[in-house]
Amino acid sequence: MSTIFDTTSKMVDRSKELVARTFEYYQLKAFAQVSYLLSTFLKIVVIGGLLGIGLIFLMVALSIYLGAVLNSLALGYCLVGLFMFLVTMVLYWKRKFIENLVVRKFSKNFFSDD
Repeated sequence: MSTIFDTTSKMVDRSKELVARTFEYYQLKAFAQVSYLLSTFLKIVVIGGLLGIGLIFLMVALSIYLGAVLNSLALGYCLVGLFMFLVTMVLYWKRKFIENLVVRKFSKNFFSDD
C-alpha cells in the first residue's frame, strides 16, 4: 500500500511541476509575442512618421515645381492633390489585400512553435 501512495504522491508532484512549467512557458511566449508586436509597432510609427514627413516635403516641392512649369502655383498644388487622391483611392480599393498580407505576416509569427 505504501508504494501506491508513493507512486501517487510522485505523480501529483510531477503534475504540479508540469503545470508550473507550462505556465512559465506560456508566460514567456506571451512576453515574446508582446515584445515583438510592440517593437514592430514602434518601427512602423517611427519609419512611417519619417516617411510621412519626407513625403510631405516632396509633395510641396513637386507642387511648387509644377506650379512654376505651368505658370500657376494653384494648378501645381491641385495636380499633386489629385495624384495623392488617386493613390489613396487605389490603396482603399486594395485594402483587403493589404489586410490579408498583414494578418498572414503576424499570424506566421504568432502561431510559430519557436
